Amino acid sequence: MTRKRGLPYAVGQILILIIVLFLLYTYYYYAYYYSDPIISGPFSADVWIKSFLLSFTTTAAGVFIELSRFWGWVIEYKFKQELLILQGIPAGLIGMIPSTIWTRYFESGYPFNFLADPSVSAAAGVWFGIILLRSFFDHKKIEEDEKNKEETDYPYK
Repeated sequence: MTRKRGLPYAVGQILILIIVLFLLYTYYYYAYYYSDPIISGPFSADVWIKSFLLSFTTTAAGVFIELSRFWGWVIEYKFKQELLILQGIPAGLIGMIPSTIWTRYFESGYPFNFLADPSVSAAAGVWFGIILLRSFFDHKKIEEDEKNKEETDYPYK
């Protein structure tokens, strides 16, 4: 428990940690241990739906990781387009493409065997979730807002 932020902040951080670990465990369970051998082609709907759901899981983990920064703070809408375009969209695309496409159409050499690794897709999905939330929202301290409000209300003390 931190002295400045108190018990609700510590409880919120523990809750977010549990959610993130659950999402990442779910991702790795389905990516490694529950993956059925792919009988159909890499452009079948099953492969893309599974890849989308796995990407969504890791993106949600990234969103929760970034939400831990905002716990107990005021969140304001502030769009940062260049951050999303330069970092988020490429990470989201790498995490979204099924591993069978990397290995079947680009052979198994580097970098395509690297991009087909579920760990890389998970890292890309988490990064996309962090960038997605960071590009749409910003945080500010409540104390700063109140201090600025007091200074504007009473400029001559």
